Amino acid sequence: LLTALPARAVGFARRRWGFFMLDFCYFANAAVAAWLLLEGGGEAEKNTEDGTRNLRAAVVALAEGPLAAAALAWRCGWCPGMPLSHLLSTLVHVLPGAALFAREVTAAAAAAAAAGKQQQQQRPFFGGRGAKEEAEQRQQQNSLLWSFRYQFLAPLLFYLVWQLLYFCVVQVVCRDSILRNRHDTSYRCLARRAARADNFWNLLVRGREPCEARPGALRPSPSSREVDERRGLRRGTTAAARCLRYGGVQLAFTASTLAAAAVVTGNGKLWGCWQVMKFAAPLWYGVEAAAKARRRAAERRVERAVAEAAAAAAVNNKN
Repeated sequence: LLTALPARAVGFARRRWGFFMLDFCYFANAAVAAWLLLEGGGEAEKNTEDGTRNLRAAVVALAEGPLAAAALAWRCGWCPGMPLSHLLSTLVHVLPGAALFAREVTAAAAAAAAAGKQQQQQRPFFGGRGAKEEAEQRQQQNSLLWSFRYQFLAPLLFYLVWQLLYFCVVQVVCRDSILRNRHDTSYRCLARRAARADNFWNLLVRGREPCEARPGALRPSPSSREVDERRGLRRGTTAAARCLRYGGVQLAFTASTLAAAAVVTGNGKLWGCWQVMKFAAPLWYGVEAAAKARRRAAERRVERAVAEAAAAAAVNNKN
């Protein structure tokens, strides 16, 4: 947070990507960092403080729900040999939840050792608590009302506040400046990726039939109508309508991942498996992307060699 993110902010500003720093992932990272810095112990050390436990549940749901799942949904990939920016993009999504997981494991183990209950609670975080502690924990943690309030509703409210702030800044206050100075935003970047894929999400969010974009339409003009026409969008589809549909898709994604996070983080073994999965998937995506890049480079070299051989043969025949 103190080294990588400032460096990323400077790099984004140089490439006119400054508005990317308003993305949800950076707000969620700030919330996790504030929690880790300001709260002194883990759940096991603060077992009697309801406010601390409730805030912890909301932060964990943010980190292991929409933030971590976004790395898989957007196929964030990194492998050795890729630029550092790919590694930063991946760590921004997967590292906060891993830090919270490691902190809870170590805090629970330290609390068990300090209490002298190693025999009864040899593996406290992974389900080895005593009967009384287990009953109290289940009564509080597995309460549907408690889970709905602090593992779903509270982080969802955090997301809605961010979405409103993002919309006001990017789509209202700074929209003319973004179009005039050709700054890029996450919404426009994802819209380009969806347009290239021309898939169901592109049709749902952007409201257009599959069609080819007009050649020469790479740089949008300050006029929103001309921007829409150059991108091949259907007339009558406004930018506000597209943003609302995009926000609806994001809201559904956030709600579903928060519900999944409430289930996964409630069980230590599932939470541990989720750590392995969210680190393995970006590595797989990175290796896959690197293999495709090498394959395309090899194909281009073969095509170039064939073209040079054909040109040489034509020259020889002419001579």
